[in-house]
Amino acid sequence: MEPPAAHSSARTLDPSGDALLLAVADGRDWPSTATLDLGGTRLHRKAELHVTLLGREPTASARAKLGDARIRAIAATFDWRWHRTGAGSVLRKTKIEGGAPLPCTSLVEWIELPAFSGFRMALAEAMQMPIPDTLPHVTLYVAGDPAGISVPDLTTLAVLRQFDLRLPRGDAPPPPALPAALHAAYAAAEYRIPGLSACLHIGHSCATLDAELARRNARRAIVITACNPYSETLAPAANALRQQWLQDELEGAGITTLPAENHDPSGRWPCEPGLLAFDTSADFDDGLLRRFEQHAIVVIEFSQPAHLLLHPSHR
Repeated sequence: MEPPAAHSSARTLDPSGDALLLAVADGRDWPSTATLDLGGTRLHRKAELHVTLLGREPTASARAKLGDARIRAIAATFDWRWHRTGAGSVLRKTKIEGGAPLPCTSLVEWIELPAFSGFRMALAEAMQMPIPDTLPHVTLYVAGDPAGISVPDLTTLAVLRQFDLRLPRGDAPPPPALPAALHAAYAAAEYRIPGLSACLHIGHSCATLDAELARRNARRAIVITACNPYSETLAPAANALRQQWLQDELEGAGITTLPAENHDPSGRWPCEPGLLAFDTSADFDDGLLRRFEQHAIVVIEFSQPAHLLLHPSHR
């Protein structure tokens, strides 16, 4: 990755206040769903991705004090490799545009970029003026302002941050150990398919689902959710976004689905929305388990008892 240069920001309201950006390739397995519904707010996928190394105002100060050549020279001393974390947040802010309020929402992923803090500290030392700490991130989805929401410091971040979530990724970390009690909860759960008036139990076949498989000429089906990765409870809005990514991934693979619900008869775990997906392959199922960080999915085969397929790391 080339050292970053001072690029013009996506907006030109203040041409003298260009931010210092590090462009990143849009091929790192990020979710690519075109639009997401966040409680009635329509989030749109950004076409251009970058990390803001320095916002408009501090960039203008750095240029005035140091000049572009010195900034480039400082940048060239750092290693600009970075990595996805899968950790994301939804940020909200009301901006003022043309004297009117503009509600803005961004969905960002926090990334590992070791050079980020060092570069900002080096600039601060060279300018002999403070630059507050913040976190490196890539803005993936926006509503309101297509440029996203500025996060100049950690204090502002705490105000903007609405909720956190895990983003799907093919190289997601392996799951923690699966406690026996949690495994038992999966085995005891009821997996309901409202559209078929069917209720599935592990260890039992289901005539209604057998009939549906036969009608669709399908060999098998799975019940999967994207909610609560590795059983870590997320906000309902976070789970809703993850379900949309799962639905889009299945549709993109040409897989037909029906809505499903995962119920805990004991009432300890809240109901989770899921999907009944027809005719997936074993390799595809493993990919979903890894990408959406699930301990297990339910496998249904014609005239056979439903069974749990555990994450590959649990086998």
